[in-house]
Amino acid sequence: VVLYFLTSSEFDEQIARRTALYLAIFPSAYFFLAPYSESLFLLLVVSSLWAARRGKWPLAGVAGALAAATRNVGVLLVLPLAVEGIRQFRERGGRLAPRLLWSGAVVVGTLTYLGFWQGFGGDALAPLHQQATWQREPAFPLTTLVSGTREAFRWIGTYPGGYHLFDWLLVVPALAAAVWVTVRARPTFAVYTWASLIAPLSLVFPPRPFMSIARFILAAFPLFWAAAVWAGRRAGVHEAVVAVSAAGLGVMTVLFVNWYFVF
Repeated sequence: VVLYFLTSSEFDEQIARRTALYLAIFPSAYFFLAPYSESLFLLLVVSSLWAARRGKWPLAGVAGALAAATRNVGVLLVLPLAVEGIRQFRERGGRLAPRLLWSGAVVVGTLTYLGFWQGFGGDALAPLHQQATWQREPAFPLTTLVSGTREAFRWIGTYPGGYHLFDWLLVVPALAAAVWVTVRARPTFAVYTWASLIAPLSLVFPPRPFMSIARFILAAFPLFWAAAVWAGRRAGVHEAVVAVSAAGLGVMTVLFVNWYFVF
């Protein structure tokens, strides 16, 4: 609902309807029903940016802090909120400092989460230490793109090479859509989109460079604006997108509930 209202205010009702639909039937949308943070995180991010666009900065800051407490990359909301604050200052005037302070309030969510672990387990960085067991390594995003592309087509027909190809088929169009967002959408949403993509591309599991990015794409909602706009330009494209995406969601859901590594 929040995504619909935000999209309709940035574009129009038709694009808002398509955006909500495309997100709901995206091939990895099964994570919204799984015990992951995607659904809550998306709600809080969209609420924060929706509030900021309407000048409701206390609400934007609180929702952003809750998003940062929900997922560690939520702290990156500081960037798009600060950009929106500066844009509004230039467009409407008023005071810049309160907007930036509420943007910075996002960090409180992260600090609160770390404080919980300090009190609960005596180690504020326990989540980061635990995450190290996933064997992710720092990488330059372009290097990740090259290695992910190589792996996607290297193991075709060999299990589990299909995972690499599935990742690639979602990541590459997402990057193309991010370019569209950069050109057509407000800078606030471009910054958020690229932050959402660059973060996982910069910390990778080398044997499967694009692992989990299909899940992270769900929260990068401006990507679905690109699909919604593009699908409305040609007859039959919308129907094709719905058919292919829904079929992909059906297949991936079956694989997921049967413990295949589609995450």
